[in-house]
Amino acid sequence: MTHGPVTESPANETMPLSLMANLLDLVEQPILVSDRTGRILLANVRGKQRLKSYGVRFDANLNLFSDLLRVQSKVIVDQIESGDRQVDLELDCCSGRALARIQWFPETDWLVVRIEGKKERKPTD
Repeated sequence: MTHGPVTESPANETMPLSLMANLLDLVEQPILVSDRTGRILLANVRGKQRLKSYGVRFDANLNLFSDLLRVQSKVIVDQIESGDRQVDLELDCCSGRALARIQWFPETDWLVVRIEGKKERKPTD
């Protein structure tokens, strides 16, 4: 008995944000996902907990650029569009206790931010 090929979902279909949020909760690192304007679309449980531990209230109005990174979106977007695969910034709101590692996913035009505390950070070469 043969089975037909596994079909992939068409590229123009998008995964519901609720499903993405559930998948992100499986990731052990604190993660935030935003659009180019800085509007946070998703955050996993660990991301929300990390922000709370730094005294940042997570809500629908929280903006990645103005509230967390305290830089204009153009600064980050220009670096990524010029070829940088990742942009690292100290979180000003956290008194340097954390580093935001920002990556751009062009397929969705999302910025994915991993938040690393001082204890988790590895020295760079």
